[in-house]
Formats: sequence, C-alpha cells, structure tokens
Amino acid sequence: MTLYLIGIGLFDEKDISLRGLEIVKKCKEIYLENYTSLLSCSLKEMEKLYGKKVILADREMVEKKAEEVILKKAADSDVAFLVIGDPMSATTHMDLVLRAKEKGIEIITIGTDDADRAFLAELASSQKHSYKVDPNKLDEAIASAARLLPEGK
Repeated sequence: MTLYLIGIGLFDEKDISLRGLEIVKKCKEIYLENYTSLLSCSLKEMEKLYGKKVILADREMVEKKAEEVILKKAADSDVAFLVIGDPMSATTHMDLVLRAKEKGIEIITIGTDDADRAFLAELASSQKHSYKVDPNKLDEAIASAARLLPEGK
C-alpha cells in the first residue's frame, strides 16, 4: 500500500495541513517521529484531533526496526509517518523512504508551510528578503515591509 510522510508543522497538533489531516484519518497506523524535534502539545491532543491512536517512533524504531514495524504495516495498508516540520529534512527519513521503495511500497510526502518557506527563500534575491508571516500579525508585517520601500514608491 502506501507510506505517507507528513510534515505536521512546528508548533502543535493544529499545524497539520487539511490534506495531511484527511490522510491521517484514513490511515490504518499513525507513527509520530519524536526524536528530531518536539511539539507544544500532548499526544492525547493529537489523538483527539486526528481521531486515531498515534504511536511514538523513536530513533531505534525508525533506524533499526522499521522493516518489522512501520514498513511491515505499510506493505499491506496505508500508514502515516508524521514528522515535525519538513518530512524530508532528516537522513533517517530519507533512509526510511529508500527502504520502503526497495520493498515496493508507494511513498507520498506532504509538507506544510515550513516546506514552502524553503521554496520562497530560493525565489527571493537573498535570505533577508524571504519572510514567513504569522497570519495573526499580517497588519504589522505589511507596515514593516512598507518601511523597507524607497520614499515615493
């Protein structure tokens, strides 16, 4: 079947994209990689929003036991592997993908706005011209950006 690597944002359970949430709700097993970063919410809060049990995947599970746990499940059902931030930022995630491909498991990755930030940084003429704006502070961000414009423009 399919192994979904889903970036779930950097703050709490509500940062997951709508597409990511829809996929999580249809997957048979949900694993949360919990060794490269931490969220500001509890596992219980995640499970309440996702409507599913979330299994913590430590480094040993991902690096040494993936074939017998995660990939074994993904071979015959849809499995979500949740990653805080960018789902392809760690070498262990890339290794998991390579091992899944060797076993003929389909891989689908879904990012959040964190992945978009890297894309926007590539488009900008320099890093200092690449901004991530909190939607709740949009007025402040626009005023700040306006101060950077030359007079009379």
